Amino acid sequence: MELRPYQLDAIQSVKRCFDKGYDSALSIVFTGGGKTVLASNVIKNVAPISEKRTLFLVSWQDLVYQTRRAFIRYEPTWGERRWTREGRPGIGIVMGNTNQPDGRVIIGTPQTLGGSEKKPDLTRLIEVLSYGKIDLIVIDEAHRSVTKSFMRIIEAIKADNPNVKIAGYTATPWREDGLGLNNIFDVIACNYNLQYAIMNNYACKIRDPLQIETHVHINESADSDEEIANAIDVENWAEIVLKGYLENGENRLSLAFMPSVEHSRQFAKYAQSQGVECAHVDSDGCIMPNGQAMGTKQRHAIYEWFSSEKSPNRPRILTNYNILTTGFDCPPISCLIWSRPTKSDLIFMQALGRGTRLDPSKEDLLLLDYVVEDLKLISVSQIVGLALESTGETAEKEEEQLAEGTDTRDAAAKKGETYVSGKGVVVKIGKLIGHSKNSWYSNPHDNTMSLACGDSHILFVVPPFYTLAKRIEEGLAEGEQALEKKPDSQKFKDAYQALDAAYYVFNNYSVWKLSKVNDRWQLFERPIFVDDNPMSLMDRMAPLEDQLMGDNAILSKKHKAWRRKPASPKQLELLRRLQCFDTPESMGRAAQMITHFMAAPRIEKKIEEMRSSCKVYGILDSELKALGEKSA
Repeated sequence: MELRPYQLDAIQSVKRCFDKGYDSALSIVFTGGGKTVLASNVIKNVAPISEKRTLFLVSWQDLVYQTRRAFIRYEPTWGERRWTREGRPGIGIVMGNTNQPDGRVIIGTPQTLGGSEKKPDLTRLIEVLSYGKIDLIVIDEAHRSVTKSFMRIIEAIKADNPNVKIAGYTATPWREDGLGLNNIFDVIACNYNLQYAIMNNYACKIRDPLQIETHVHINESADSDEEIANAIDVENWAEIVLKGYLENGENRLSLAFMPSVEHSRQFAKYAQSQGVECAHVDSDGCIMPNGQAMGTKQRHAIYEWFSSEKSPNRPRILTNYNILTTGFDCPPISCLIWSRPTKSDLIFMQALGRGTRLDPSKEDLLLLDYVVEDLKLISVSQIVGLALESTGETAEKEEEQLAEGTDTRDAAAKKGETYVSGKGVVVKIGKLIGHSKNSWYSNPHDNTMSLACGDSHILFVVPPFYTLAKRIEEGLAEGEQALEKKPDSQKFKDAYQALDAAYYVFNNYSVWKLSKVNDRWQLFERPIFVDDNPMSLMDRMAPLEDQLMGDNAILSKKHKAWRRKPASPKQLELLRRLQCFDTPESMGRAAQMITHFMAAPRIEKKIEEMRSSCKVYGILDSELKALGEKSA
């Protein structure tokens, strides 16, 4: 099969990382980007089946056989279960009653190979290793890889082969529990997010989400998805959701996400009673389209029914709770019924990917977003950055802005968005890089970070501005050409130097240091650059933290008892004066926020000076541009 340009780059980027000496590389690829294709080609390039062995780890049982089928489709010889001239059999599955530990490419789950948290068990992994060392570990849905089961497997394989390489693939490179993926991965090999996919026609466009009022009120104190689900009346919710779909869903093939298993079961029964084709799946069983309750073995029959051809005028819905969020591929899905209120951006992003695959049967993805009042929830505009708000701002309009060079981070900061996007990457720094031993504060609005290093020093991290850096790069190219023709122009030299200095700031993670001198905070002019790889950020920061940290650095100590006390009135008043209107949940959080918003204006002023010196974002101003044209 012919690979897409980004796929070729993604494959080579992993190999380049290994060639540079990295032991593990994370690839961020949008849902539907062909992660299995990428993995099979990485195996061919890094651990060819005739020479080396690979372990491919997937999180769910359903994905084991799905992966095997995909691998054999791309590499038919891998499906041969017989001894060949090249060596042992191709693909081996190790899961449940299937045990093929002699394979050259082993596919399995962490539960089978590593046991559970309460019952660790490496018996079957040891049997796999008895047939030869593992040279490459490939991890699908790599954001799950820092769990104890995964870590147990990785540590055992490393003990058997210290030179093992690890390649991970995910569309959502962060975790809700704050654990850092840098516990496993050394470097981000490539970054191709959903926004990149849509803009380059690798994923279908998403309409501005259609918000459906439910008039359901849930108190803000409801924190977990379980608490939110318990606050919603089951049968009434089914009626509300189906009514919204029948009125607005255009009879599209629809995947529904419900607040709980019970909500999903009730919805399936109610929809069937109203003459709508509907089925339900959960971890214990399923409800068939004819209303019959069956076991989990019937899931595949439901998937076949769901993806089979349907009448364009007849609605069809598959409903679930937390089963089809990842790993379920049905490209014709053209409508997502998002009736699962959640505060989890990870869950929302994964679910959204179920409907963004390209298919001849659809032009776009329709999202029905059921609004729960009085509760701050994740919205699609926060995730993909395509519609800034649900107010008619279309994906096409933002594409035009991007084509003109608008930095998506600028738009996000103005709208209070929480994601850094650009250069094909979506990274939430605070979650991706994990937590330092000290109390870093990650600002959810602009993705900057800060740390109080005692009473006299503050470290402040600013993420890259890739779109802006790209335009400055164009200005530098023009500047070099003009400077060759007119090397004596001091004005031009000054402008070129300003562009050059700004380019490094906007193309890298920059770490700025503020120090207190005579009771006044001063910003050091030269920041530290940490290229465009957030994985290495904390590693680079650690020596600097240790250097600046003093014995009196109580603000940075994570586990001090005072941090858990309620924020004081003085802290809250100071935050208001600093124009910070987020309410801290503790005294420690308030102290972090005060440090951050005290330092931020000084950094922002410097960044704005650099922007201004670049004139029109790196494109030379009219006088200097004219000079360049004359010299040419």
